[in-house]
Amino acid sequence: MFDVGRVADAELVEVMTSSAAAAARAEAVTLAAIAELWRRRRCPERERWVCADWDAAAAEIGCALGMGPGRASTLMDLALALRDRFPGVGALLADGQVTMDVVKTIVSRTALVLDPATLRLLDGHFVDAVAGWGVLSQKKLEAAIDVWIETYDPDAVRRVRTRSRDRSFTIGDRSDADGVTSVYGQLAASDAALLASRLAMMIASVCEFDPRTLDQKRADSIGAIAAGATALTCRCGRPDCAAARIDDGRASAITITVIADHATLDAQPDPQLHGETPKSAYAPRNTAPTAEPAEPAAEAVAEAVGDVDNAAGELDSATAPVASPPAATQSRRAALIVGPGGGIVPAPLLAELIAHGATVRFVGATEGLATDGYRPSAALDRFVRARDLTCRFPGCDRPATHADIDHTVPYPAGATHPANTKCYCRQHHLLKTFWEGWTERQTPDGRLHLISPTGHAYTTAPLSGLLFPSWNTRTGPPPATTTQRPTPGRHLMMPTRGRSRTQNHLAYIHRERELNHHERVEIKPQQHNSDAHNAPPTGCTGDDPPPF
Repeated sequence: MFDVGRVADAELVEVMTSSAAAAARAEAVTLAAIAELWRRRRCPERERWVCADWDAAAAEIGCALGMGPGRASTLMDLALALRDRFPGVGALLADGQVTMDVVKTIVSRTALVLDPATLRLLDGHFVDAVAGWGVLSQKKLEAAIDVWIETYDPDAVRRVRTRSRDRSFTIGDRSDADGVTSVYGQLAASDAALLASRLAMMIASVCEFDPRTLDQKRADSIGAIAAGATALTCRCGRPDCAAARIDDGRASAITITVIADHATLDAQPDPQLHGETPKSAYAPRNTAPTAEPAEPAAEAVAEAVGDVDNAAGELDSATAPVASPPAATQSRRAALIVGPGGGIVPAPLLAELIAHGATVRFVGATEGLATDGYRPSAALDRFVRARDLTCRFPGCDRPATHADIDHTVPYPAGATHPANTKCYCRQHHLLKTFWEGWTERQTPDGRLHLISPTGHAYTTAPLSGLLFPSWNTRTGPPPATTTQRPTPGRHLMMPTRGRSRTQNHLAYIHRERELNHHERVEIKPQQHNSDAHNAPPTGCTGDDPPPF
């Protein structure tokens, strides 16, 4: 850590600015290397492959920088924009005279500009103007950039559209706390009305003694709708309540996988999960809290029940592992690995799922999982998905529930064995199968050692080893493999798409420009009529101030 404890205030500011300039220069070098790698990896004859040349290059970049394919693809777009569209702005970045945030905003706001001559004009104006912009907020920076785009190519101005095209729905955020997941977005007005009506009906389906607040019942109703229910299970606990006997699917649609130890299921639901938040009790100072008996540790995974289609056939949906109790003095732990990013669920909520009908199954044995055929058995499938939890390609965190079970050494040369199988998302499965230069080796503890076309080595370990370190997933080694030569014409089996990524991108730009053009044509007559209506009376001079 750089010691700044004795640096004067003015010098601290100089350190910050010089470090920011150095970071900008480093970013420029990184983007230049990315653009050059893409130039060398571009393969037009494969651009319509489902895993195309762009995806293969993004995979190499993602491995090198420790990021997923989406972020790597974004950096590729940015690198090519500086190289081909705004070389002047790129030179400013390389000289440390502009920040990466400014560069990203310029590239984003000018995404609809296609004419090379216009791009050259804009690049020149941005180079001259950036020094005079000073420190601008994001909104002011976008406005400063849009002024020049409006001047030279008004159809390319990025417009905020308030119609139904703005609808979106997002599940999950990096800042989500244990046990909850945020959802946010915008629905079409008709869809929102339908949802509000359904929520009102489901809230009304429980009795007056249900302990949940209105917000809690509304949130629980969303889960019930996702499970296909039309009514909400009442949580009143009264034997004479008919709504309490309704199954809303919020628990019965969940499968909880426990690793080896049945005792991990003895947790009790927390009665304070529902209702108003209790007031915190006052504790006098210097008073030691009363020690509560420690519960035995428990690790479990819950996930929605369903079948997943993958390359190995139709298999049961995967669950995450649960380790044996490491020590009676540790607090109970539970985990929920479902959907992008996963999340941790408190043990009382896991216990409530079990109490209300969640399916429980036990996984943990590491022997006897190998099969003779190509398709893994249900037991092997559950074990591999529970062990890996995500795609095993470096930087990729797509969930194992939607991944393929891939043979590290291709079958039949390689056995269908836990030490020779792992989870790959479909994109990285296709990359490994059809793109040359990637080699991999798997060890009995589940670690995957991958070598890229440039010879760089990367190692990934199963995520379960981080979440549940007490679960030993090591298996015996697979049977000895035989040498298998690549199948001639194998590339002909790669699935293809109707349009390449470039064609899709250009189609989007042309469509957006067309909408912008029609919008400008419609607004201009309205503005003209409004100006004529508000024109001053004849004989009045526009330069005179209005009377007060």
